[in-house]
Amino acid sequence: MPPSHPPASPVTLASLPRLLPGSTVIAAERVVHLIAGEDFRFTIQTGDTTAAIARVLRDCQGDRPLAELLNGLGPAERDLAIRIVDRLRSERMLFDGRAMPTAGIPWRIDIEGTGSLAQQAREVWLGTSGSSCQPADAGTTRPMATPVMRVLVQQDLDLARVLEFNRRQLAGEADAWLWVTTGPLSRGYVSPVLLKRGRPCLECLLRHFRRLSPAPQLYDVLERPGEPAQFVPGDPAEPLARIVLEIAGWKLRRLGQTPAAASQFALHVVEANTLETALHPVWLDPTCPGCGDG
Repeated sequence: MPPSHPPASPVTLASLPRLLPGSTVIAAERVVHLIAGEDFRFTIQTGDTTAAIARVLRDCQGDRPLAELLNGLGPAERDLAIRIVDRLRSERMLFDGRAMPTAGIPWRIDIEGTGSLAQQAREVWLGTSGSSCQPADAGTTRPMATPVMRVLVQQDLDLARVLEFNRRQLAGEADAWLWVTTGPLSRGYVSPVLLKRGRPCLECLLRHFRRLSPAPQLYDVLERPGEPAQFVPGDPAEPLARIVLEIAGWKLRRLGQTPAAASQFALHVVEANTLETALHPVWLDPTCPGCGDG
């Protein structure tokens, strides 16, 4: 594996190691291959401990302490397993704790945003959220055991607000968050379900948009306006609004259900003219100022 910066604190036996979702552990002769998408591939030299290390990595699901995962290993195997887990944390391939709250716990849905699309979201989701979600107004108190999903609904290009929203969630305001927008007018976006641990954030997504844009300098204006900007919202066409809200509503209804669907954690893009819908993976950006090392 390539050199990396060490994590802020070393891994402890009490930590709950969890591999990046979608990781595949393959044991070969004297090596373990760890594959999680096109951008994350590692070959770990394990020698005679290949089977033991592969078992430990496969068991890294965020629900058992590292000390328990190491049971039955010899001293050399334990030392190597701890060093591998520590290294994978520094590579952001492994995280501490569950990605989502325990399955079966009702969620509370907080909706932020103004305009017709946000109003439709409140009307649709409040009526169809079902027993697995408990919508409520943002800012109200919640029982400690109740996980919160916060949704930002937009129909303008105020990306500074998106980044401010993202920072608040990374700081612990909610357990998961979602961004729904028809601001680009020609298409609508429904972000992946975003989590504080082991997933990209909205700033990762916007940095990806910037890299693909033919005019990336516009993101400087939209993300950091020199003075309070007056963004003019555009009302989306009814079919586009209905589809993006249905996609987002499906992601909300899936909260707390197991197994999780991979498409919950993908970006949905709906073309306004054709209503064609595409899914795109969103990768962690290691240089992201919000959630990475940038």
